[in-house]
Amino acid sequence: MRLQSHFSILLVCLTTGLAFAQTPEATKPRNDFDYIFPNPTGQNGYEEIVRAGDMLLNATAWREYENCWRMETPTLAMKRMVVANAQIHSVIETLRAGLNKSVCSS
Repeated sequence: MRLQSHFSILLVCLTTGLAFAQTPEATKPRNDFDYIFPNPTGQNGYEEIVRAGDMLLNATAWREYENCWRMETPTLAMKRMVVANAQIHSVIETLRAGLNKSVCSS
């Protein structure tokens, strides 16, 4: 149950970010983390999940993949190239770190 909650939150964060990705402001670096967590503790798993979302939306490889995806169906080779990217690897590691921590909503 806990894992499903984490993935649901991540999905909401990412889809919210992707909904605004077509605006001209999308070229500016996203930093929702500072807005959502003005005083981070480093102990809350939600902090790492939001940080991973920011990192993903700011990753060049992810933006290129999204642009290709809008034009054509992504191939397995394209997906592998994105996952092999160092920025995306950091996003995955940050997400895993958040999923391994306990969470609190206050």
